[in-house]
Amino acid sequence: MSKRKLSNTTQNLFDSFIQECRLYQKSESTISNYEISFNVLCKHFDGIEKRPIGSIGKSLIVEFTKKLSDTSLSVASINHYLRDIRAFLYWCMEDEYIPPFKVKCIKDTTPKKMPYTKEEAKVMLRKPSINDGFAEWRSWGVINMVMGCGVRAMTIVNMLKEDMDFANNTIYLRHSKDGGQNVITLVPQLKRAIVTYLKHNIFNTEFLFPSITGARMTVNGLRQSIASYNRSRGVQQTSIHLLRHTFGAMWAENGGDVYQLQRIMTHKDIRTTLTCPPILVPVRELVEI
Repeated sequence: MSKRKLSNTTQNLFDSFIQECRLYQKSESTISNYEISFNVLCKHFDGIEKRPIGSIGKSLIVEFTKKLSDTSLSVASINHYLRDIRAFLYWCMEDEYIPPFKVKCIKDTTPKKMPYTKEEAKVMLRKPSINDGFAEWRSWGVINMVMGCGVRAMTIVNMLKEDMDFANNTIYLRHSKDGGQNVITLVPQLKRAIVTYLKHNIFNTEFLFPSITGARMTVNGLRQSIASYNRSRGVQQTSIHLLRHTFGAMWAENGGDVYQLQRIMTHKDIRTTLTCPPILVPVRELVEI
């Protein structure tokens, strides 16, 4: 490894890393997370962005982990920062800017959240009344969508009406976490639910699930909407991401192929897919008819 490579500043290399992420069409949300995590690293080590990349080694990352652990951050948040920094550092290692070393996450011993129960799912999937407002119907449509194909919140807010190919029973997912595109089957139950929802979508807009002004929803706005919807129906859990776990659990419980589930949920690592805990209820009992 040349001294010239080791003398590259951390900021310059991080900028190159981000440029390459955009070149290979990493999603803007992923890139934004990388930038936020890099800023957190710089905050804890004043001036590190101006130092040579060779100043970052295993001992500094261990110290960074300890600094994060001494805050009120959850283990999940700490590991989120570590994974983002690890992506950048492994990129540096691959091009031999720094010697290789492992960036380890903290073991999370907090109890994992269980998916929605059969009773909760049925309550959430109960069709709104004809007199309910658009926000109620939209939340119902979103819950059917996530329960039906396990898409992420970021995918939901970017979905367009034209992404629903009812003639060919296909859904085009043009926005995913890794910036790629995916095509999945539109199952009959979900198709009927979305067709019903669209009858109550009064907005002349390209978005499938728009805000109450017809514009693109924000992820935070979507989360708040689902939380309000759940609480109004007496469901204590309010996480939209937990709907993904419920979908994965239903898929696994019904004997679905785990590798196909990995593709649908766009997990890079099969171990992530395998963390979906099972619930003993057939999919056909949960999806709105």
